Amino acid sequence: MHVLLTTRSLTRPGGSETYLVTVARALRALGHDLTIYAPELGATAHRLRGEGFEVLDSLDACPVPDVAHVQHATTAYRLRGRFPDLAMVFVSHSSLYDIEDVPALASPQAVVVLSDVVGRRVKSSAWADTGVVVRLRQPIVIPHDDFALGALPARPSRAVLLGFRTGPTAPLLQAACDALGIELSQSGGFDTSVDDLNPVLMQNDIVFAVGRTLLEGLAVGRAGFLIDDRGIGGFVDAESYDRFEAGAFATFDPEPTTVGRLIERIERYEPSLGQVGRELVRQHHGARQHARDLVEVYRSAIELGPPPKVLLEPLCTLASQQAEALFRFEASDRQMQWAVAASERQRSVVEAARAALEEGQRKMEAELLQHERQSAEANRALSALEESQRSLATELQRINQTKTMRWSRPLRHAYRRIARPGPR
Repeated sequence: MHVLLTTRSLTRPGGSETYLVTVARALRALGHDLTIYAPELGATAHRLRGEGFEVLDSLDACPVPDVAHVQHATTAYRLRGRFPDLAMVFVSHSSLYDIEDVPALASPQAVVVLSDVVGRRVKSSAWADTGVVVRLRQPIVIPHDDFALGALPARPSRAVLLGFRTGPTAPLLQAACDALGIELSQSGGFDTSVDDLNPVLMQNDIVFAVGRTLLEGLAVGRAGFLIDDRGIGGFVDAESYDRFEAGAFATFDPEPTTVGRLIERIERYEPSLGQVGRELVRQHHGARQHARDLVEVYRSAIELGPPPKVLLEPLCTLASQQAEALFRFEASDRQMQWAVAASERQRSVVEAARAALEEGQRKMEAELLQHERQSAEANRALSALEESQRSLATELQRINQTKTMRWSRPLRHAYRRIARPGPR
């Protein structure tokens, strides 16, 4: 089977990009022919080409595939305009962006969702009344060298925070880890990206992350802790797995994140979390099994035949451009909201620091006033003491003079008697 894999961008590693790379490798391992298309190419596309994949940024020279595995409405419309009769399977990853909604005008034969939260959004759309929705799980490459992974220690000593949305969380988590004696590092973000996370993951006992990144930490036997700027989920274990997986391993925590809550949750760490998490990933998230499930969806989509509606290519191009423009606006708006929220948090921190400084200044002024009062009292006491000393000195001088006068009169009288002439 010749499969065309598409996504809107292959510039840097991200959720949908990493998913495409994982699926491409697994489908090739099953012997299928692949072509990869993305309008924007970059470092991820270069890496795929280095692995021998055919990667295109235009559909003009693209051979006609048997089925298209499509991510994002932008590429769905482009493909429908280029291949009107092509069997299309649309994969929706998120419930946050309109670009992840089912592109009804592109008439995909099936839609794949990777979590219950996304599935509810898709099933509530008008498209789902007649379309096919298939629920699969996020695929992860699972290393098989169990002996090289190593067991977790009795107490964690190192941890890593991964992801883009960690701004307000990072200082709180740092304080919690410091209190628990855990060395915390941070990797990944809008300004930095990591092609191969495994070396980073293996150096740590706890992985703080969301989504695919959290699963990748579990796959190498690390204790996975669900956390981002929306709250705390806690450690992934046999009890919490179903709930976390249904929510796409994302957090929607109504309680505010505090250092105390983080310390309480992190203290639930157990060395067995690594083995339990790895086994959960092995059972439910193997990339090979996901690829086999996708092949069945592809075949079902092909059997359904061409879509009933045929759109002209210019109309599809316009729809793609509008979807891309809307996505960029939403992404820009979301980043602006994050920036505003960060600015508000920073303003709160500055105001708190200023209030603390003013309070400290008031205390210093009060202490200075008290010191001045004490100094004045000490000066008065010193002056009184000096005055008393002067009085004592004067009185002593008077006493000494009186004594001198008392002794001098008899001496003068005796001298006169001795010096007076006369018979002896």
